[in-house]
Amino acid sequence: MNKVSEYINILKAQLKIRKQKDFKIDKTLTDKLAQCPCSTKYHGAYPGGLVDHLLNVTNLSYRLSHLFTLNTDDRSSLMFCSLIHDLGKLGNCDSDLYLPNPDSNTREKVPFIANTSLISIPHETRTLYWLDRMNIHGLTEDELQAICYHAGPYKSGYMDSIRKESNLLVLLHSADNLATKIIER
Repeated sequence: MNKVSEYINILKAQLKIRKQKDFKIDKTLTDKLAQCPCSTKYHGAYPGGLVDHLLNVTNLSYRLSHLFTLNTDDRSSLMFCSLIHDLGKLGNCDSDLYLPNPDSNTREKVPFIANTSLISIPHETRTLYWLDRMNIHGLTEDELQAICYHAGPYKSGYMDSIRKESNLLVLLHSADNLATKIIER
């Protein structure tokens, strides 16, 4: 089973737990997942790096949820947010957020560049675009906060949530940071 199929199967299982019945996972999404890097030059800067990252964060979140013995609803929210937190890095249906770097002098150090033809919208917000496209609705306040601020202090606006962070945000940020800084180095 390839990584995209593995990812889709896990996502479908989580959506069933959430009782999301009318979700749509189309070929555009799966094709983009197969090719999308996770960053321009850092973690997962290769085709398919995004799906590897999403699976790494999900695996770490699963471990954290058992370490801290989360209840079923909290574990389900953490797993769901782990699977979808960076979907905005896909860009939109028509344009990728990251493009292969055409500059042969820097391609090795920076294999991808940001697509400047897209308007400036944070990838966290673009994630909501993909959820809407997949007909996935009903996020809780904690889930919305976790998706919007999962990058923690690396993201503007995070400081507004200090001392108001949900446990979900703390756990998702921790799993994301561990995946990014340790597993995917």
